[in-house]
Order: sequence, then structure tokens, then C-alpha cells
Amino acid sequence: MAVDPAIDQKIEAKRSEISTAQSFQEIQSKPTLTDIPLIILPYVKVDLIACLTKSIDSISSDYLEKVRAHKSHLSMGNDSERWIKQGFEVIKDNSCPFCLRPFDPVPEIVTAYNQYFNEEYNQLLRSLSQLSSTVIGFNLEARILQVDSRITSNLALLGFWERHIPNPPILNSLSEEISDLNSAFEAIKLALRNKASNPIQSIDGAAVEAFQSLIENLNQKLTAYNSEIRNYNTKISALKSSTRQNIPQLESELRRLNAIKLRSDTTISSQCTTLSGQVQSLSTLNTQKTTKQAELDNYSVTVFQGYSLRINQYLQIFAPYLEIRDLSSGYVGQSTSPSVNYALHVHGTEVKQDDSTYPSFKYTLSEGDKNALALSFFLAKLESDSNIQNKVVVFDDPVSSFDLNRKSATINKLVSIASQVKQLFVLTHNIVFAGEFWKNAQQVSLTSQCSKVEFINNTSCIVEYNIDTETLSSVLKDSLLIKNYLTNGCLSDQERRAIARSLRPALESYFHLKFFDLVSNNDWMGDFISKVRNAISTDPFFRLQSSLAELTDINDYSKTFHHRFNTACDNQPITDAELKTYCQRTLKLIQVI
Repeated sequence: MAVDPAIDQKIEAKRSEISTAQSFQEIQSKPTLTDIPLIILPYVKVDLIACLTKSIDSISSDYLEKVRAHKSHLSMGNDSERWIKQGFEVIKDNSCPFCLRPFDPVPEIVTAYNQYFNEEYNQLLRSLSQLSSTVIGFNLEARILQVDSRITSNLALLGFWERHIPNPPILNSLSEEISDLNSAFEAIKLALRNKASNPIQSIDGAAVEAFQSLIENLNQKLTAYNSEIRNYNTKISALKSSTRQNIPQLESELRRLNAIKLRSDTTISSQCTTLSGQVQSLSTLNTQKTTKQAELDNYSVTVFQGYSLRINQYLQIFAPYLEIRDLSSGYVGQSTSPSVNYALHVHGTEVKQDDSTYPSFKYTLSEGDKNALALSFFLAKLESDSNIQNKVVVFDDPVSSFDLNRKSATINKLVSIASQVKQLFVLTHNIVFAGEFWKNAQQVSLTSQCSKVEFINNTSCIVEYNIDTETLSSVLKDSLLIKNYLTNGCLSDQERRAIARSLRPALESYFHLKFFDLVSNNDWMGDFISKVRNAISTDPFFRLQSSLAELTDINDYSKTFHHRFNTACDNQPITDAELKTYCQRTLKLIQVI
């Protein structure tokens, strides 16, 4: 592909062609631009200037001065001349229009009015009135708004058309010219008002010339706009009449233009050279990989076979119906990390790791089976570690989902590992498993510690834990808790309330133990008190009637610290002095039961 210096322009032009082809239907329905109306003034400039500049010179200077003085005397401003003229025109029979007295002789001021309000004056007033009405009736603001609205409408259409046709006409709003036009038009109105107040006086026509110049300049601009609009509409009409282009073909041409541009990039040649070198390097690496893979396969024969044998030995302990076969290593996809592959058999039938097949891991193995498989892999790996004596090993809930047989086997193996490693941590939520493991661990010569996570003062802490006590039966557990409190005391009200709650269960446990054949599992302290209260001399409970008050008192005290009887039990006040008394009374009552 040859280098094309105009490639960017060609690409942009092709993209525009594609956009136009994609907008074919919208182009057919979209209207063309419209002409902008010119502003036509309602008067003839020369007539308006002639009216403003006209003066009446046929009045003698003396009479003219008298009329001016009289107008000034009236203090009516611009209305004085109109008022005098109206009065002069109603004079009849040479008499005053106000008092009807005849003018005899005629006053000099009336003679002045006769000369002032002559035919030339009246003709000027008629022209001035006609022009004033025409100017005042002309709504310049509405005309400008009409023009600006048409410009805005065309600008909105150009937003669409300029995407398909280049070099659109440049149209500007009249917003910046409106103020000047309005000011110039108001100057004409002011000139007419000044003329009306003193018609015989000549008024400068500069305001008319200035406004006319602004209007002519504006119309010249609008005429130029209309010329550009018509030329652009010709292009729009040509586009509308054109046939619809083949979009896939245009896109293919654009891809070729982009390829030409990309090929002219100076970095492409360098990248091609680099690619050739990388292909050669890849071929060398593949050869090395084949060699290494052969070495790995040989290693697998010696190592993986032994590893597979040890895993199956552990599976015989945890899940004897599971068996690992064909243990090998390899790589998945483009991964650089090796993976271990194996086939799992359940009762001799292979189980696929792919969930889309049957039987599969997902639907064949229980949670206990999965844990047994994972644990067997880990133990086999741990056993092969030549530096195991310096390792710290952590087991997190190793018997999750295990049945009793698997738990026992796991406990034995964990105790064995504990004697081999530097340190062993076993974490569990299963108190039964924890108790059994602790007992087995005590039978070998190991330094051991049992701890638990406990919530104290809004935080969790690791504290020493007496699991032997925790796994005692409920009878001994509650009694030992009470006895330990009387001996050692406690630090918090939370612990004191726990001891107070244990008084009822301690007594209930001994009732269940002593009278196991006379009570049911659903009988509690209230039931036992009722049996003692209602017992007759032949009943086994009768001998406890002398302790009835003591039973009731201890029961009522302990109930106040149980949620079942007191929702505010966590805030119930408690003191050592009172609690110790009730604990001592409870232990004595246990002896009686």
C-alpha cells in the first residue's frame, strides 16, 4: 500500500458518506432552509426628512415673538401651541370664543395668530400627523423578532444538514443589533414629538438618516444570507434526489482507507520485524518446552506415583470408596503455572470434574467426601515435606461435614502431626470434636493450650479455655460453675448474671436425675415445685416439703435473670453478697435433693 498524503481527508469524507447513507430516510423528510424576510419601512425617508426640516418663514418676526411669548406665558409646555390653535379656530364673528365680546379693535395677538396659523402651517400639521401615525404604528420589535425567529429556525435545520453537506451558510442572530435599532427608532419618534410641539421650527433629520443606514445595512446582511441559503438549498435538493448508497460497500472502502493510513505508520515496519523475531523465539521456546515436558513426564512417573499411592492410603482411612488414578501434571490453556490432573473413582466408577457430565463432582460427592479428598491431598503433601519439623501448620475446622468414623481418624492423624511439626493450630466450632481432640492430645508428651474467642467489653479477645469443664454433663457443669464462683468470685456483672441463671438449671438437673422415672423431659422447676407442694405422705416428693419455701425463693431469684421471665434481665441489678447467699443455699438444697 502506497503512502497517501491526503488519507485523513479521504477517511473523513468516507465517514461522512456513511453517515449520509445511514440517514437516507431522514434526509428525504427533513425540510430545506427558508428565506429570511427583509425589514421594509412604512414611510419614505425623504418625505419624513422634508417634514422634520420644514420651517415657516412667512410670519413676521414681531408676530412670531408675540406668539412665542404667549406660549411661554401659558406654561403648558408642548401642549400650548395646540391649545392656542384650537381656540383660534373657533373664533366666530370676530368675537372672543370665551366671553363672546367682539374684538373692537382686533387685538394685536389675534392678528399675530391670523398670520401664524396660515394654510402653510395647516398643511405642515397634516403631513406631520400622517407621518407620526405611520411611525408610531410601525412595530419594529415584532419585525425584528420575525427575522430572528427565521434565522433561529434555519440554524436548527443546519445542525442536521451540515453533517451531510459541507460549507453551510453562516447565520448569526440579531440579538446584538436589536438595541441599536430600537434606540435609533426611538430617536425618530422623539424628533417627531419635538416637531409636533413647534411645527414651524426646523428639526434636524440626522435621526432618520442614522436609522435608515442601520436598516439598509441589516437588509444587505439578510440579502446575503438569503443568497447563501438558496445556494445551500440547491445542494440539499441534489442530495435528496440522489440514490441510496450501499452502506456495506462504503464501510469496506473505509476499512481499506484505514488500512492504508495504518500501513504508512513508521512503527508498523518495526513491529513486523519484531514479530518475525518473536515467531522465531517462540519456535525455540516450544522446542525447549517439549524437552522440559519430557523431563516432567519422567519425574511424574517417579514422584507422582508415590504421591498418588499416599493419597489413596489416606482415602482408605477417611473415605475407602474413593480412589485417585492417573495423577499427572500439565498446563491449562496459556497459563504459565503447572496444574495437577487426576481421575477420581467412586466405587470403581470415574467421576468427571465437568458439571455438564454425569456422574460429576457436583452431584456425586457429599461435602464430607469433598473434605476427605482435600484433607488427603494436604496430608500427603505435608508428609512429603522434608522440613516439616520447622513448619507451623493450621487446620481450620478439619472435620466439617465429617461423620463419627472420619472424625476419629482425623483426630488420630492430627495428634500424630502435632508430634512432628514445630507448632500446630486446630480451629473448630465443634465442641465435641474439640473435647475429644484435647483428650487425645493430653495422652502424648506435648506442650498444649486450649483457648477460645470471647466477647468482652465490646471487643473479641482470645482467652484461656477449660474445655474439660465445658464438656462436662450439664449437672456437673452448673454445679461446678456455682462452686467455682464461691471459691474464686468473678469480675463482671455479666458473669454474675450467668451464675444466677445457672441456679435453676442446677436444681432442675438433680430433680431429673433423682426422680428420672417420675418426671418427664418437659418438666421444669415450676413443675417440680408443684409436685412437692401437692405431694402426699406416700409420694417420693413429700420429703422435700420442708424445703418448699427454699425451692420457691431460689427459683424466683434465678427467674429474674432469664429472658423468658424478664425481658430486662440484662439490666437487672446484682450484687456479690446476695448472689453468694443464693449460691450457698442452692448447693445445700442439692444435698437435700
